[in-house]
Amino acid sequence: MPQISLAEGIRYLFPGVIIYLFLLLWPPVPELSNAFSIMGMNFLLALLIISVVLYFLYRVAVYNPIITRLHDLSRRNRHNYRTYLKDRFDDLSHQETIDIFTDLRDTHFSANYVTMTVQASAVHFLYMTCLIALAFEVVALCSGGSYKLLVVYGAASLLSALLGAVLDAGYENREYGFVSGLSDATLRSAYDKIRTQRRS
Repeated sequence: MPQISLAEGIRYLFPGVIIYLFLLLWPPVPELSNAFSIMGMNFLLALLIISVVLYFLYRVAVYNPIITRLHDLSRRNRHNYRTYLKDRFDDLSHQETIDIFTDLRDTHFSANYVTMTVQASAVHFLYMTCLIALAFEVVALCSGGSYKLLVVYGAASLLSALLGAVLDAGYENREYGFVSGLSDATLRSAYDKIRTQRRS
């Protein structure tokens, strides 16, 4: 069973932190304040559960299948590790390239991956801030929220999306540098391992 690193575990807390911060910007609602006071620790537990579920959905339904594909399309004649691996092995699916990189990272890059892990965490924090801010924007718009609130959530969504995309592009360049520097035998070994796991 694959192990979750400390950095990855911390990322599961990101949505809860972002939601809590955005709730602080929301105009006070006495009924909600009373409910949160009554719930006490139950509110924090509920927020933790929501946070874990949202991060899982973000990785499975947004980042891996959508954002990474947009990066692939935007590269054109420039490689990232996914397009590079697909050029090397024609029959790879999009998810298999991600799985191969994960295996290579864990076996070859672990000692040099600390700074990249921090950068990856920042990327995910920014992308999730964008999505959650957008959700708050929609709720504020539908509930007749103030113009100031709409501007704050809209600006948070736009700025975090732009910063996340720029940081992510630099991160992908570093990932590509790692993978392209590996030998053919190392890449073939990781390829065979992932294809075997897929068939089993």
